[in-house]
Amino acid sequence: MDGVSVAMIGERSYGPAKLTLSIPKSLPEHMRPRVRELTGLHVPIGHRGAGIGAELMHLVCSEADREGLALLLLVQPYDDNGLTDVDALSAWYERFGFETIQTKNVRVMGRRPVRSRWKVGAAIRAERQTRPTRWPN
Repeated sequence: MDGVSVAMIGERSYGPAKLTLSIPKSLPEHMRPRVRELTGLHVPIGHRGAGIGAELMHLVCSEADREGLALLLLVQPYDDNGLTDVDALSAWYERFGFETIQTKNVRVMGRRPVRSRWKVGAAIRAERQTRPTRWPN
């Protein structure tokens, strides 16, 4: 794909928690450079409830914010124990800034990149240093 950054493609992990990021081929081509699809998030049963899945999500969301990328996912709960609660999984993703985009047939959620206030403040300070302190007469 010409012009599409390879930033944020492939597997990410935090301890035994893993997920995969890819360029969503179902999107129109002009949208693909700025969007990644999150698939295959899995935390082994013996490690659930310890916060490693949440930590992985925080890391991935932070990376997406730095790269200015939106994230998409299909809410498809699958659990080794047969858990299939779409609403509970959606609520979990909402903790990371995801919003429901579609509910017909399959639930789709998305997350826009968040601009860091620190980056904005740093940009303002840099601008102040380069502009004159007084207007010319």
